[in-house]
Amino acid sequence: MNRRAYLASGLVVTIGGCMDGSDGDSADDGSSDDASEQEATGPIEPESGETVDDFSDIDAWELVAGAVARDEDRAIVGDSCARLENRESDEQARIAYEFDEPLDCRRHSPGLAIAADESMAPLLQLFDDGGGHVTFRATIEADVELLRPPFGIQHADDVDLGAITRLEIAHVAGEEIERHLWIDDLHFVARPETGVVTLQFDGGHESVYENGLPITEEYGYPATVFVPTGRVREEADHDGEALAETQLEELDDAGWTIASHTARSRPLTDLEDDERREEIEDAVEWLESEGYDDGTRYVAYPSGRYDQAGLEAVRGVHELGFVGRYPCQGEPAEPLLCSRVLEPEPEEVKEVLDRAATYGGITALGWGRLEDESLESFETTVEVLSELETEGDLEVVTPQELDQRYSH
Repeated sequence: MNRRAYLASGLVVTIGGCMDGSDGDSADDGSSDDASEQEATGPIEPESGETVDDFSDIDAWELVAGAVARDEDRAIVGDSCARLENRESDEQARIAYEFDEPLDCRRHSPGLAIAADESMAPLLQLFDDGGGHVTFRATIEADVELLRPPFGIQHADDVDLGAITRLEIAHVAGEEIERHLWIDDLHFVARPETGVVTLQFDGGHESVYENGLPITEEYGYPATVFVPTGRVREEADHDGEALAETQLEELDDAGWTIASHTARSRPLTDLEDDERREEIEDAVEWLESEGYDDGTRYVAYPSGRYDQAGLEAVRGVHELGFVGRYPCQGEPAEPLLCSRVLEPEPEEVKEVLDRAATYGGITALGWGRLEDESLESFETTVEVLSELETEGDLEVVTPQELDQRYSH
């Protein structure tokens, strides 16, 4: 087994050790053992997609706050998962694990399968020996099955990602609020070394064409507009503020992706099964009939809301779905829950893009109407993007490129 392999020790597969490659019957000549032991002391790089822990032995974890227990009723790896619970006296529930050997996470992000009884954004934190840390977060809606949403980087504090020694999992609830978080399948996914950014617009408002297209053409950037197809106007001089068919054609000619915001942008969580299916399928049929076949593979959830029924309705129809709010995610383990930052303020844009340039990963930025502060935010975005792209620190991509490169 090579130095990137894992040993069973406390966790189901520990990242803290390695084997020297011998079969146990080889002669001990001293020098090979010394070399193997020296190699084993270096940081170990995670194996992308491999389960690190299935939480069958929760005693291997340190309980920092709240309570933790095995739950044999929910599991997608092994025969149980863990349930984190904060009590009324605890504002959070938190568990931690110390690695036997440092872990090299410069090119990988941690992930979990998670479910919750309330909408929340649990934390995965990585610490180095000096106390520096990086906080990964993912959003999850209430009462869905265990899913693997991508964890993006919310915050980093002078951390050495090449020498991670501790991992913590937590959810914060606040005082006198009890919440439960189910966790399973701790794993790592590859994070693109050079950050990639995709630009998106929800709702198909005419200002996207009037104000967004000239800016993207100036910088040569592609973008995506998620259109409520049932609201598209036939002509630009017709009443309303929705994009017109001719405007969509111009966006398409300029290299934009015309994708789905369902037929009428109605939150999938508010619909009955037949209505939900109709919203999704009608939008796909319209996109196909207008020649926007590439866009049929991608959807943005109206109002950023989903539930189990909505996910199942989208699954099998679309390849990528966009929801959530954290940048710098790794390769999505659940492509229908890709994370993005919506309506960032101008100052936030600079911070997010600097983080993406520093830590890599996949960052989606989204806006609705492109007016006033949203327009200022978008103008700031492309200016900063242009500088960082020129320096080779970021790349602007289409959903098709995201799908081809990183969706498995």
